[in-house]
Amino acid sequence: MSEPTRSTAFGDLSLADRLRIAREGAERLHPDFAKYVNTALGLSIAWQQVPFQQGGWADWDFTKPEHQAAYDRLLDPDQRFIVCGDQLSYLSGWQEGAVLSAHHAIARMTRPQAQLQARPAVPAARRARRSARNIVGAGEE
Repeated sequence: MSEPTRSTAFGDLSLADRLRIAREGAERLHPDFAKYVNTALGLSIAWQQVPFQQGGWADWDFTKPEHQAAYDRLLDPDQRFIVCGDQLSYLSGWQEGAVLSAHHAIARMTRPQAQLQARPAVPAARRARRSARNIVGAGEE
């Protein structure tokens, strides 16, 4: 077993400690943070402690054929069932990814026979990890 990562070590802290550290970081950026945010109502999810959860977002590796095949299958509607969410975008883990995926799902519903084109403005850092077929959320520009 490998050594714990910083994120795993952070997740192993108590909720109170995670919120304290988050508050300290926020106060460095926004000195008045504590005046406006009640950290007693804070939330911090340690994904590694959630049963049957393997992380907070999808981490596709399109150099692996099984990842590409699973991603492509999730992109294809199954009769009237269409999957969408940030996990089916090149911005996995981000709200923008969820919105792009929703746009893709809507395009699939409104133009089911259309061949959707890859989004040309894929960030360079994501280019190697995107689907070889279609980028979710990409429609015809």
